Amino acid sequence: MLDVLATVAARFMVHRGQRAALGPLIEEAQRLGLDYQTILRDPMGHVGQPVVWCVDHPSWGNAYLAGKPSEPLVLENESAFPINSPTSGGTCTTVVATIGEVPAMFVPERGVVLHFVGLP
Repeated sequence: MLDVLATVAARFMVHRGQRAALGPLIEEAQRLGLDYQTILRDPMGHVGQPVVWCVDHPSWGNAYLAGKPSEPLVLENESAFPINSPTSGGTCTTVVATIGEVPAMFVPERGVVLHFVGLP
């Protein structure tokens, strides 16, 4: 029983530390207030800047912003992003991310490139 409590406590402390580390990024994201269209107009000018967005990621290779398939996302480190399938409730997940590197042959219709940082 004590082992279980120790494990739970350790996980709590790790999660708490991760949240504290995300604090400055969340504050910067709020200060910048970047939206999808702003980034799409100048993706290179926003690389590395943080956003706190609700990301729909129903399946591998398929992601978009907050229930809007008209605003697709390209996930750099896709395996780090939580998947939210219709069977698991199908709602988007709020994440802290940075605007990712824009590929040389970038096609704006593919969407904004995101790099997952953590869960707020």
